[in-house]
Formats: sequence, structure tokens, C-alpha cells
Amino acid sequence: MAKAERILIVDDDEDAADFAARFLKSEGYEVRRAGSGPEALRLVARRPFDLVLLDVRMPAMDGSQVLDELLAGPRAPAVLVFTGDHGADPRIRAMTRRSAGIVLKPFKLNELRRLIQRALKGRAR
Repeated sequence: MAKAERILIVDDDEDAADFAARFLKSEGYEVRRAGSGPEALRLVARRPFDLVLLDVRMPAMDGSQVLDELLAGPRAPAVLVFTGDHGADPRIRAMTRRSAGIVLKPFKLNELRRLIQRALKGRAR
């Protein structure tokens, strides 16, 4: 049996994170959650993840800071920006350029599935 890909959801919005986690677990992924950037970085330091769904706006450390840390690591995961901000925030555009894409909340399950599969496939190259 192949090992399940590991996904970390980093979001202080518990409802969105819980919904995504339940769906991804049902898809066969191993899923962990972090409610803040510092917590996410502690988890990544202990064990690498294949993909991180990363919220932009969080207390203590925003998503762009977490993205910098993730991409600087020795085993950088694929990262999808996870946001409810549908505006033209330059910070989100910058994060999206450095990541595997963007998931807009509220998200459709089929779209989330497609984006994750594409990001993981791109990471495998």
C-alpha cells in the first residue's frame, strides 16, 4: 500500500479548516491542522508535509511570512494559498506567484481536489 500524502492545513478559521480536513481525509490524505503560522512551522520542523494549504491572514504571523519559511526549508512542500479575500491584495498576488496556486474560500470540493492533485503532481517532478 502506498503511503498517503501528508497535507497540512494552516488556517485560524476553524470551520473552513475542519471542512477541508474532513474532505481531504475522505480522499485518503493524511491531514494535520495548525491554527497559526508558528504552530505550522513547529509541525513542519518535526515531520515534512507534501502540501500545505496556507491561509493569508492569521494572527501572530501572516501567511506570507510562513510561506517564506516553508520555501526556505530543505524539503519545501507544495503550497496552495487558502484565502477568503477575493480582492486584488498585492500580498496575495505575490504569494500566489511563489506558490502552486490559490484556493478561494468558500471553495468547491471538486476544485479543491483538482488544485491539490495538480500541486502534488507538480511537486513530484
